Amino acid sequence: MADLPLVLLHAYPLDARMWNAVRGPLSARTRVITPDQRGMGRSPFPDSASPNSAPPNSATSDSATSDSASGGRADREPSLDDAARDVVALLDRLELDRVVLGGCSMGGYLTMAVLRAAPERVGGLVLIDTKAEADTDEARANRLSVADRAESEGISDWLADAMLPNLLSDPTRERQPEVEALVRELIESQQPSGVAWAQRAMAARSDSTETLRGADVPALVIVGERDGLTPPEAARSMAEVLPSARLETIPDAGHLTPLEAPDAVAGAITDWYPAA
Repeated sequence: MADLPLVLLHAYPLDARMWNAVRGPLSARTRVITPDQRGMGRSPFPDSASPNSAPPNSATSDSATSDSASGGRADREPSLDDAARDVVALLDRLELDRVVLGGCSMGGYLTMAVLRAAPERVGGLVLIDTKAEADTDEARANRLSVADRAESEGISDWLADAMLPNLLSDPTRERQPEVEALVRELIESQQPSGVAWAQRAMAARSDSTETLRGADVPALVIVGERDGLTPPEAARSMAEVLPSARLETIPDAGHLTPLEAPDAVAGAITDWYPAA
C-alpha cells in the first residue's frame, strides 16, 4: 500500500482547493490527486461534458476534474453512486488500478460509495470528518430544503453564513480568521446547481456501516475534537467496525480539519502511510 497514489475527495460545498495546505506535505510522501466532484469547482455536469473524454483544464497529477461517467446525467435523480462512477472513470483515465482513497465530509460519503461499487480499486482508506450512517429524516428534509433554496435563490449571502458556525470550531474562527475567509470564498464560488445536486445526493445515500465492516484494507479515521456535524463518536464507530483502522483526533478542530489543522492532518496521514 505504501506505493499507492492517494486520492482525496473534497467536502461539501467546497472544491479541491480545500486540500491545498495538505497537498504539498503529502506529495513528498506519495502522488496526490485531488479532483473536483461533479458540479463543483471546475467539474461540469455530465450533460456539458463527454463521458469518454477529460473535461477542459483537467490535470493528471496534483489536481484533476472528475470525468462524468455514462449513466449519470444531470437529469437523473442525484446519487452518490453516479459520483462514485465518476471517480472510477477518473482512475481509468489516469491508468490507476488501485489507490488509497480518502475524503472529508461528503468526500467521505463518496469514498464509501466508491468502496461499495469498486472495492478492488481501493487499497486503503482515509475517512476525515465523516460518518457511515445515513441521514435521519430531519437531516434529509433539511438537505432537500437547502437544495430547493439554492435553486430558487442562488447561494449568495446566506449559504456561507448558515454553514460556517457548524463547519469550523470556535477556536478556529477566533484564532484563524483567514481560514474562515477562505471557506467563505470557496462556498460562494460554487454554482447553485452543484450545491443542490450534492445536497440531494447526500440525502439519498444509504448506510455504509456494512461496507466498512467488509473493507479488508488499512484505514485511517480522522476527526476534529469539536466536530459537531460528524462528531468523534461517529468516528469511533467507524474505526471500531473497520477491520484494520487507526483513529486520530485533532484537538480544537471542527468539521474541516484539513483547513483548520493542515499540519496535523498531513502528519497523521504521512505517519500512517508507511505502517499501513
